[in-house]
Amino acid sequence: MRSMHGHMAGLRALPRSLIFSVALVSLHLAGCSDSGVTEARPHLKVGAEKIVFPITYVGYPTVQELRIVNGGRAEGRFTVTPVEAPFQVEPTGSRRIGGSSEEVLKIRFSPPTAGTFADELVLELQDEPVRIGLVGEAEFPPSCHSTSCTRAEFDPRLGECVVEHLPDGAACESENQCLVDTFCRDGICQGSARTCEPKNACFQAMCNPATGCEQIVSDPCPPPENPCKEARCNLETGDCVVQDREDFSPCGPMNCEEWNVCIGGSCTRIAPAPDDSPCSHACGPNGRCSNGECLRPEGPVLVESWKRDLNGLNAEFNAAVDGKGYLYWLECPPSEGEGCSVVSATPNGFERFRRSIFQEVRAVPKLFLTDDGVYVSTRLALVAMDASGDPRWDRMAEDLAEEAGLGCPCEADLLDVVDAGEKTLVALVRWTGGSGLLGISARDGGAEWFFPFEGSVSGPLVSDGEGRIYTVEPGEATALLRAHRARGDVDWELEVELGTRVLAALPSRVFLWRQGALDVRSAPSGAPSWSRAADPVSLVLSNRYAFVMERPGPRLVVLDVEDGEELGSRSLEAASGTSTLALRAEDRAVLLSMREDPADGWWLEEYDADGQRTYACQLPDFSFGGAWAFVPPADGEDARLVVSSTDRWVRTFLAPRLAPPPYGWSAERGSFGRAGRPRQ
Repeated sequence: MRSMHGHMAGLRALPRSLIFSVALVSLHLAGCSDSGVTEARPHLKVGAEKIVFPITYVGYPTVQELRIVNGGRAEGRFTVTPVEAPFQVEPTGSRRIGGSSEEVLKIRFSPPTAGTFADELVLELQDEPVRIGLVGEAEFPPSCHSTSCTRAEFDPRLGECVVEHLPDGAACESENQCLVDTFCRDGICQGSARTCEPKNACFQAMCNPATGCEQIVSDPCPPPENPCKEARCNLETGDCVVQDREDFSPCGPMNCEEWNVCIGGSCTRIAPAPDDSPCSHACGPNGRCSNGECLRPEGPVLVESWKRDLNGLNAEFNAAVDGKGYLYWLECPPSEGEGCSVVSATPNGFERFRRSIFQEVRAVPKLFLTDDGVYVSTRLALVAMDASGDPRWDRMAEDLAEEAGLGCPCEADLLDVVDAGEKTLVALVRWTGGSGLLGISARDGGAEWFFPFEGSVSGPLVSDGEGRIYTVEPGEATALLRAHRARGDVDWELEVELGTRVLAALPSRVFLWRQGALDVRSAPSGAPSWSRAADPVSLVLSNRYAFVMERPGPRLVVLDVEDGEELGSRSLEAASGTSTLALRAEDRAVLLSMREDPADGWWLEEYDADGQRTYACQLPDFSFGGAWAFVPPADGEDARLVVSSTDRWVRTFLAPRLAPPPYGWSAERGSFGRAGRPRQ
C-alpha cells in the first residue's frame, strides 16, 4: 500500500482543473447518499381572496369559478368544506391535485329573496386553512307582461324584459271586451267596437272594457206634475208606472214656518212646523223649531270641520274647487326664490296629492282650473297637470317666446295667464323692449299665435271664459282698451283715460272702472250699455245680476246686468277694506267680512237678488289670511267654507247653505274676474 504521502504526491502531479472536477463529483456523490436526499413538494395557491357576484335576480342563479393552482412538481391535496344557502360549491370534500396543474371550483349563488348575502368558503390546502369571502347582491326581477300580441321574457344578463311582437295580422284576444274581430298590429291588439243593445226602455246599454256589454238602469220616465207622485220604469216591460211618493216626503218648503209633505199622494201644508222638530239651520247642525223659528244651542256659529297646519307656508286659493268638489291650493314659502307645491284634498280633508312644481319662483304662482285640468304659472314657466296631479306638460317662458318668433335671445316673463276657452290659454308676455299676447294650446302647451303691443301692458288680463280677452294699453296721455278673440284677432278697441281698469267680463258685457264710474260696455261691439257713479270695492257677476260692494259705507248693491237698474241695496256692518264677495248661485252672493261691533270677528253672510241678507254665521276664533273657497257636501255632511288664516293654517267650517259651489268662479280677493282667472 502506498503511503498517504505518496498519494498526495500523485495528486499534485495532476492538472489543477482535473483536480477541481474530481472534487465536484465527490461532493455530488456524497449528496446522493441515503442520509441527505431532498424530496419534491406541492405548492398550492387559490385564485382569489374574495368572490363578488354580479347583481343576481331571484330565480336566475349566477355561477363564479375559483381556481386552485399547484405550482409544485409533487401531487398535493386540499379539502373543500360545504357552504350554506344561498351559496353552493362543487365539488366538496377531500381532493388531490397533480403537480403543475389546477382544479376549478364552481360556486353558485341562488338567492331566495332580494337583499345582500355574505358567507365564507373554507379550504384546507395541505392542512393549512384558507378562507374565501363570498358576497352577493340580489334583486327581484321585473314583471314581464306578455299580451296576445307580444311575448315578453326576462333576460337576466340585460336585467330587463325583452319583448317580441307577433306578426301583424295575427289573431289575438284583447283584454278590452269592447273590441271584436281583433288582430295584431305593431304589437297591439286592435279591432272593431262592440255594439251593445239595451234590454228595453228602462236600460241604457254600454260597453265596459273589463266585462263587455252591461245594462245600466236609466230613468226615462218624465216626472209627474204632482210633486207627490213619482214615475218608475218597470224593468221587465220597459213601461213607465206612476205611483204615490212615500208619506211625509217633502214636496215644498220645509222650515219652521211651514212643512209641505206628501200624504196619500197629495201635498199637505202643516203650519207652523211642530215645536222641537228638526230643522236645517244655516250655520250648522242641531237645529230645532221653536215658535216657527229654527234655533240651535250654538247660535249662529259655524262648526269647524278639519284643518291643516301649513308649517309656516302661505296658502293661495283661486278658482280652487272642481266639479267633483276637490279642493286645490298652492303652498309657497313666505319669501321668493324657493319652490312651491300644488296640493289637492277631498272635501273631507284627505290629501289626494302633493306636487312640487318649481325649484325657484320670482313671485307667488297663480293657480287656476279649466275643464282640461290644473294650471300653475309664474313669471318663469307655465305648468299643466291633470286632476290627479300627474304632469301633462310644462313650458318655460323663454321657450314660448322663442317659439312665438320674438327673434331675440332675451329674458321673457309671463305676467298673467287666463283661460280664454276653446282649449286655449292666453298669456301676457313681457321681454326686453316690448310686451304682447301669446296664445297657448291647452292640450300640449304649444305657442299658437302672437299679438305684439306698441306700448307696455302690465296686466292683469280679463277673460269672459268663452273666447274674449280684454287688455288696457297705456299711452302718453290716453290708454287703449282692446277686446281680443282667442286667436289673437281684435274685435274692437276704444280710447279710454289713463287708469281705466277692466273689472270683470261676461259674454254679453264688460265692466270697466273709469273716471269714478262703473262703465259697462257691450262685449261684441264695445258700444256703451250703461254707467253708474260708483267706487266698487268688490264685484261679482252672474248672467242676470251684478253684486257690487261700494264705498262709502260700505254698501251692497244689486244691479241688473242688462240695464244697470238698482234692484236692491243694503248697508253693511263690515269694514270695507276687509270684505270680499263671491257668487254662490245665479241669484245669490256670499260675503266674508270683518265686523267690529259688538266684538271683532269674521262673518259669512248671504244676500239675495233684492239685497236682503238671508243668513249670517260667525267664524269662531279666526283671523282671515286672504284666501277662501267653498266645497259641496260630501258623505252626507254639509258644504264647507275653506279659508286660509293669518297663522298659516287651512281651516274648514261646515256651512249647510253654501252648496252648490261656484264651479269655475274665483272666490278670492274680490272676485274681479270670470272663469279660470288667476289672482290679481
